[in-house]
Amino acid sequence: MSSTHFDYDNAPTVVGEEQSSLLPTSKGKGRGVSEYLAPTGSTSSANPPTLEEALADIAELERTLPLFVGIERSSGLLGALKKLDKQLKETVGTRLVSKCSSWTMSRQEVKPGQIGLYSHNGSPRVVLKPGRYPSWWWGGDWVFRTWAASVEANSPQIHFNGLLIVQMSQTQAAVVADPSNKTFVIRDSGFVSWGSYKVIDIVDTINLGTEAAIYDSQTKELLGFRKQVFGRTGNATFLAASFFDIPHKSVAILQRGNELLTLPAGQHVITGAGTTFRAFFTLGEDQSELKIPGMYTKDQVPVDLTIYLKWQLLDPLKLTTHGYTSPFRALEDKAKSVLTQIVGHLEYSQVIQHRTIADGLQTAPEASSSEPFLDALKARAMDEMHEAATDYGILLKDLAVIDRRFKPEIEREMNNLTTRALQAQVESANVERENNTAQKKAQGALRVAEIEAEQRKTLADAAAYTILAEAKARAEATELAAKAEAEATRMRALADEGVPVGHAQHMQAQRNEVKKIEAYGNKAVFVGGQDVGGSVASGYAVAYGAALGNNNSKK
Repeated sequence: MSSTHFDYDNAPTVVGEEQSSLLPTSKGKGRGVSEYLAPTGSTSSANPPTLEEALADIAELERTLPLFVGIERSSGLLGALKKLDKQLKETVGTRLVSKCSSWTMSRQEVKPGQIGLYSHNGSPRVVLKPGRYPSWWWGGDWVFRTWAASVEANSPQIHFNGLLIVQMSQTQAAVVADPSNKTFVIRDSGFVSWGSYKVIDIVDTINLGTEAAIYDSQTKELLGFRKQVFGRTGNATFLAASFFDIPHKSVAILQRGNELLTLPAGQHVITGAGTTFRAFFTLGEDQSELKIPGMYTKDQVPVDLTIYLKWQLLDPLKLTTHGYTSPFRALEDKAKSVLTQIVGHLEYSQVIQHRTIADGLQTAPEASSSEPFLDALKARAMDEMHEAATDYGILLKDLAVIDRRFKPEIEREMNNLTTRALQAQVESANVERENNTAQKKAQGALRVAEIEAEQRKTLADAAAYTILAEAKARAEATELAAKAEAEATRMRALADEGVPVGHAQHMQAQRNEVKKIEAYGNKAVFVGGQDVGGSVASGYAVAYGAALGNNNSKK
C-alpha cells in the first residue's frame, strides 16, 4: 500500500486554500506511513503522495534536526555513526567513535557484528572494531573511561548516555520526539542521534493488533484498525500519533477545525494535534434488523415491530455532517419516526394482516384508511425513508417488516375479538356460499329443463316430418297405382275394340269366370261337368283364376 506521512500543524485549515501545500515537497530516500486527505467541499487534482515523497524523509530530517543522522542502506549503521561523529566534532567539539586500540589481554570483547559502548566522563563512546578492550582506564587527558557493554549491531533500539540508535524493519514505524518535544514518524529506516531524542513507540503498521480493531456496533463488521500512541511530558500525557489500517471498501473521517476529511483504504498516520478522528465507515452493502418498541395503533393497542433494513453508504461525509457515526443509527431514527406515524393511523386488525414486503422499493398510490399495514408501509414510509437516506448519503435498498408483537394480555383479548369477528365473517361467507350454491343448482335445473324441452321439440319435429314423408309417399304410390290401373284398363279396352263381337263377348265371359275363380282363393277345388270344348276353356280359366287367387293370397 502507498505510504506517506503529514504533519498537520502547518497545514492549511481554510476550505479552498491551495491544496498542494498539503503534500510534502522534499524528495529524499526516506520512507514513511501514508496519509492523504480530501477536504470537504473542495476539489483537488493532487494525487496521493508516493513513498519517496513522504514526510520523515531522512535527508530532510538531517537538514532540519541537530545531531540526527539517518541510516542508509548502502553504508549501514557504521556509516551513520561515523557521520554523527563528524557532526559532533564540528558542533560540540567532542567525538562519538572511539580510537581506542584493541588489547589482547583485556577482558571486554567486541565480536564481529557487535559494537562496544563505554562512558567517556559521562558521554557515550562507541567501539566499532572487533577486539578485546579494558573494563576501565585513564586517558591521556586524565578523563576516566568505563566500559559499558557489547551489543548486537542490529538491535532495534540502543540507548546509552544520550546516544540513540533506532533500526526498523520494512513494516515498522517509529514515533520519535525531538529535543523540542515535537513528534515525527519514520518507517522502513533507522537513525542515530545524540541529545534529547526519545522513541515514544515502534509500531508494526501491518499488524496494529486486535485491540486496535474497530467494529460496527450493529452489524459487527470490521471497519478498520486505529492505534493511538501517547507520549508523556512530566505527569501529563499527550497523543503523539494515530495509526490507521483501513481495509478495502472502508474509509475514515477526520476533522480539522470545521473541516471534514476522508482517509481512503490503506495505511495512514497523523501527528497533528488539531486533527481528530471521527469515525470509520464501510462503503459496502450492509443489512441488519431493527426493533422498534412502544408504538400504538389507532385503537390504542401497543405494538412492537421488528424490521429488516438493507443499505449502502455512498457519501460518508454527508452522514458525518449530520452527526452520525453509523448509517444504521441514521436509518433507525428515521424509521422510528415514520413507522410510529403510520402505525398510529392504522387499526389493530390492519397491522396483523401481512408479515413481509415482496415488492421492494417502489412508489405506491396514496394509502387509504382501510388498506393493510404493509401496503401503507410501502405507500407512505418508503418514499420518506428513501429521501431521508439520500440526504444522509445512504442508498436504502430494502425494508421489510419481519415480526410484530403485542403485550400478552392485550394480544389475547384482541385475538378473541378478532376470532369472533372472523367467525362471524366465516358464517356470513358460509351462508352466502350456500345461497350461491342453491342459486347455481336452480339455474342448473332450469337449464336442464330447457335442454330437455328443446330435445323433445326436436324429436316431435322429426316424427312429424317422418309422418308427412310417409303419407306423401303413400299418396304418390296410390296415385301411381291408379294411373297404372287406368292405363291397363285403357289398353285392354283398346285391345277389345279389335276383337269380333261374338268372340269379344266370349272373352269377357271368360274374364268374369277368372275373376270369380280368383275370388275363391287358391285352396278351392272345382269339378267340371261341361263338354270337351267347354272343359278346355273352363280348365284354362280355372288354372288362370287359381294362379291369380294364389298371388292375391300372398299379398
